[in-house]
Amino acid sequence: MLAAGIGVTSVRSLLEDLPRSSKPVVVLRASQRQELALLDEIEELAKRRKGRVVTLIGSRQEHALDAARLCELVPDLQSREVYVCGPSEFVADVTGVLLDAEVPQKQVHHEAYALW
Repeated sequence: MLAAGIGVTSVRSLLEDLPRSSKPVVVLRASQRQELALLDEIEELAKRRKGRVVTLIGSRQEHALDAARLCELVPDLQSREVYVCGPSEFVADVTGVLLDAEVPQKQVHHEAYALW
């Protein structure tokens, strides 16, 4: 699961519904630590499901999410169902990166949020 901004709310809900043995890897992206809403809850839900949370705090240049970086963070990425939630630009970028990382398109699920 990858989330940025308000996308953490969807990730939190998804985590609640996962089986206890699912071993999720949650990657949260934010410019500043205080932007990581629900972090404590997400960490607890992931821990209960034998998973882990990775936080990427800083600029997009500091923490670029390219195919190599995602495969480093989640070595079995290609065999997972991947959920991407967040601002439209984040979702579009990460979805493209997942396809570059050879994650089958049928395993990539996304939800984008935009302010008009």
